[in-house]
Amino acid sequence: RFLFTTEGDHPDTLKQLLQGLGKQGIFSYTTTGSTLLHICCLHERPLCLGALLDLGLDVNETNDYGETPLHWAAKFDLPVTCALLIANGACVQAEDCDGNLPIHWACEHN
Repeated sequence: RFLFTTEGDHPDTLKQLLQGLGKQGIFSYTTTGSTLLHICCLHERPLCLGALLDLGLDVNETNDYGETPLHWAAKFDLPVTCALLIANGACVQAEDCDGNLPIHWACEHN
């Protein structure tokens, strides 16, 4: 349900689903450790991203590969999403497991 909601960028629906599940729902992960923030970046859903940030998700949480949501937003050339993440405390110097910063991802993929 979360994936569908974040893919549709419906923050009100997402908030309703998460409120029903409490913190367990908010801190959901994929099989590779990616968070709902990562998924919002993958699918370019800034409204849901903002809603999740308002709920207190860690903007710098990494997946199993050391990738932050900012790495993903940089990879997919999402300047508005990058700005939102940085404004909410995303570390621009965060290194993934290979030592790459978000700016490296932006240069490599765009």
